[in-house]
Amino acid sequence: VMEADQAQAVDALRDLWEGRGRADILIASRYIPGGKAKMPLLRLMLSKGLNAVFSRGLDLKVMDMSSGFRLYRAEILQGLSLESRGYDILQEILVKAMMEGYRIVEIPFVYIARSNRSAYERVIKFGLVYGNISRCTLARS
Repeated sequence: VMEADQAQAVDALRDLWEGRGRADILIASRYIPGGKAKMPLLRLMLSKGLNAVFSRGLDLKVMDMSSGFRLYRAEILQGLSLESRGYDILQEILVKAMMEGYRIVEIPFVYIARSNRSAYERVIKFGLVYGNISRCTLARS
């Protein structure tokens, strides 16, 4: 899975493919050592904050839950019963895969924002979606 409009996608794809034997799900992460997010400070703070809060709230050991650069083993996705149809599918996959015992690993990634035109809107949508996931997860516990 990747964001189609990113120039650095080739590097991310190469790194994900080379690391494919390390885990069932690989995430190219901006927020682990060696990773970096080149974006306006407010957007960076919002993104890091949302990722930290919901990673802890969903009890995932993932620093960059909203990364759009991932590599999944096909059989994992085929075996999960997924309900989400928007951005929240990224988190739903992680939660359900973790509950099934699959290994999730993050690798460093340098993200360079291309446009801020709709970025803040996406951060707000992620926040709302994450909040909904957290409520559903807590309600099922």
